[in-house]
Amino acid sequence: MSHKIFEAVVSRFAAQNLATTFPGGIWFKRAKGEVEYPYVVMIDLGNVPNIRTTQSELADRSIQFSIFMEEDGSTDPVSALGTLLKTFTDAMDHAPLTLPTSTGHVLDMRR
Repeated sequence: MSHKIFEAVVSRFAAQNLATTFPGGIWFKRAKGEVEYPYVVMIDLGNVPNIRTTQSELADRSIQFSIFMEEDGSTDPVSALGTLLKTFTDAMDHAPLTLPTSTGHVLDMRR
């Protein structure tokens, strides 16, 4: 199921046109090769044991997003990173992630 969540995050990234802000794209675990800055990496932090009911199964999946940027000396790096972080979180916070119905549903996505 987790790979479907990652696919949904990548789809949300594309739907929100985040590639204009993050030309290096979004990667799973680490970026490969020479990637243009800034870019985003998502890391699976695991999940708590599943909670099963008679009709469903619930799991809490934790994913960390890291933003990588390169300082250019022309702007305050903290301010520049803050702008990138705000853009990313505005697009992802409480995102209506789309999963195939046979796979399940994302109930909530939060920081």
